[in-house]
Amino acid sequence: MLACILGAVVFIGKHSSPTGSTSQLIPPWSILFRSPHPIWLITSDPNIAEIQFLTRRAVSVSDYANHNYVPTPNDLTPEEDRLARNVLIGDKSAAVDAPIAVQIAELAQANSRRINVRGARNLQLADIQTDDNFIFLGSPVSNPWTSMFNDQLDFRFVFDPVRRSELIQNVHPQANEQAIYTPTAMGWATGDSFAIVAFLPNLDQVGHVLLIAGANSEGTEAAGRLVADVQRMRSILLSCGLKNGRAAQHFELLLHLNTMAGSPRHVDILACHVL
Repeated sequence: MLACILGAVVFIGKHSSPTGSTSQLIPPWSILFRSPHPIWLITSDPNIAEIQFLTRRAVSVSDYANHNYVPTPNDLTPEEDRLARNVLIGDKSAAVDAPIAVQIAELAQANSRRINVRGARNLQLADIQTDDNFIFLGSPVSNPWTSMFNDQLDFRFVFDPVRRSELIQNVHPQANEQAIYTPTAMGWATGDSFAIVAFLPNLDQVGHVLLIAGANSEGTEAAGRLVADVQRMRSILLSCGLKNGRAAQHFELLLHLNTMAGSPRHVDILACHVL
């Protein structure tokens, strides 16, 4: 799957022609595309999500960075341990990552920029501790690197071991906002779910980070479609008080969506926080 994504992005880079300019854009793209530093798109790791579903244990970013992918192996039966390690064979990305990567690559090409794609499991901590820019696909359960930025977020994913899924905690509720947003739909089910789009500084670095993450794959898909829709993003961010300009303006959006048979439907914005 990752090879397919890389091939699609390369194809776009060779066959697309510029059709826009950064003067027409709004954050995050106006900032990312003007940056002199590379832009990396980091796809999610669906296998690590399966491991957490199997073990009922969240994989910390520290364990992930140290390639300790199976938490508390002594708590597993021999069969569970064997299954967990078989799941980790190969280098995969979630199916929803491919169209998001292609849409972002098209947008970058239209602005004479290139997107570099890498799988989450192939990333090292030292790679992030640079002035490069990063786009992370997936929530912490499928892309543990994103939990590095929790302290900067108002909307944070929390793994529920009982439900074996994530909910979203609102650590700074504003008027008419909830403290907890709990999805009613798991992946490929019918119900409600949530996602976030967050644009942040890259910790102590010069670069920036764009998080595109859902509580399930449908949520990530909906968030990816939104950020690639420049006109809709402009309308949403202007209504939040952000304006066009060269100065970095950081924000976080909370999305609500209905899901049916693996597809996001009726996506709307529940909250917009300027960070």
